[in-house]
Amino acid sequence: MMKRAFLLVGILGLTGAKADEVILASESYYLSNSEVAASSAAALAGSSDAAVKLMNFYWMSGKKDLARTKYWAVIGAENGSVEAQFRAFQTLSISSNTDDQRRAIFWLKKAADEDYLGSKVTLARCGSWPDPPQTKKAAACFGPAAGPRQ
Repeated sequence: MMKRAFLLVGILGLTGAKADEVILASESYYLSNSEVAASSAAALAGSSDAAVKLMNFYWMSGKKDLARTKYWAVIGAENGSVEAQFRAFQTLSISSNTDDQRRAIFWLKKAADEDYLGSKVTLARCGSWPDPPQTKKAAACFGPAAGPRQ
């Protein structure tokens, strides 16, 4: 217990925080109501950065809001963000709607073209979108059973 207390005090001392301050690891994803409104307007006007801010705000919140994450991911993807293209794949692919699944592969291919994170590996694993997705390979990548991916 003594070592842990020392470590905590040491960390607080390094960050310049006071012992009674709360430090949140995901603090950079938080947006106030006015920031949400301003970012929404900017994203709808074409800002990919604003759309990504909103997408991450809803994705990283304590209770993920998948509907809003998907909404802003698609707008960010349309606005040219490769990060949003990959998140659009992640949120669209888990839908039971086959049109969403088709668009998921579209956005995954776009992200893979830009060599974003694990998009090429994911594309190789999932393959192209089967119509309808009947193979075991596709079942791991599409539909509600695939679950939300981090």
